[in-house]
Amino acid sequence: RKEENCDHNLIILPDGIIGVYFSEQAAEQITFDKIKEFMKTPELDQGAIQIPTFLHDHAIKMLPRYIKNAFMVAYNFEEGETYKIAKNNEAKGSESQYYDSAISVDVTSTGILQKNMKYSEG
Repeated sequence: RKEENCDHNLIILPDGIIGVYFSEQAAEQITFDKIKEFMKTPELDQGAIQIPTFLHDHAIKMLPRYIKNAFMVAYNFEEGETYKIAKNNEAKGSESQYYDSAISVDVTSTGILQKNMKYSEG
């Protein structure tokens, strides 16, 4: 049943499993609010996401776009089909400057890895 002015609905699945369905906009807003709680300048909180002071406003401004792109990737892309994760052997923990990276796959024609292609805007 759809309620007016409601941004979520209950979904009842077989075996009594219940889930909450949020609209895309509501899910993005909830995610934004939660991430923003953890985005602090370095001097405020040790448990927070560390954002340099001069980048904080820019990070907040770009966050909705990054969240929208993350949801799009999660629901529309499949690892191994549209992208591959390249493991970096030099990455030895969260403090490392080396990271794994996503490499696009040319799915429309050749199926080869496009190692020189860069994803833009998150």
